[in-house]
Amino acid sequence: MPHKEFRRSFRYDGKREFIEADSEGELDAAVDVRKYELEHPPEKQITKRTTVEKWLEEYLKTYKHDYVTHKQYINLLSHARVITAAIGKIPLKDIRKHHCEKREGIP
Repeated sequence: MPHKEFRRSFRYDGKREFIEADSEGELDAAVDVRKYELEHPPEKQITKRTTVEKWLEEYLKTYKHDYVTHKQYINLLSHARVITAAIGKIPLKDIRKHHCEKREGIP
């Protein structure tokens, strides 16, 4: 893949972003688009740092709250509390099979 002729980099939130384009006009537009994407991320974006706790909270609010009965939702929240107590602070990307196996003290 040939390199683009025009390149620019900038820092955002401690991370360097690299942009390449075929013309200076395209480069300016691509930089503006990338900065906008970084400043206005999708609300439900899962990142490398998303924890089990944060994901469960978002999942229940988005996909269960309006679609199950109140009693079912309360039941799901109680299960989420148990899971969160055990593995809630671990990022999703680091979850392995042994994290999900039955543990002592967890039903």
